[in-house]
Amino acid sequence: MLIIWIGVGGAIGSILRCAFGFAMGASRFPWATLGVNLIGSLLLGFVLIWPTVVGRWKWRVPITVGILGGMSWYQWVVDWPRP
Repeated sequence: MLIIWIGVGGAIGSILRCAFGFAMGASRFPWATLGVNLIGSLLLGFVLIWPTVVGRWKWRVPITVGILGGMSWYQWVVDWPRP
């Protein structure tokens, strides 16, 4: 069941990344990539520290691997150089 939640989280993260890119618009500097990676890094730090504050948290893996992973790695798939 965990793998399903990670997949759902990955889909949500990819959609969020795409929406953030459309909201930022096109420019010469990849501001959307910078913004997504900064937001993803901050949220990842928060989510990984949160269990030490409140105890064990079952949504940590789907959020970190799924949503935040999908949000940050989607850019890699989009910008992958094609032959």
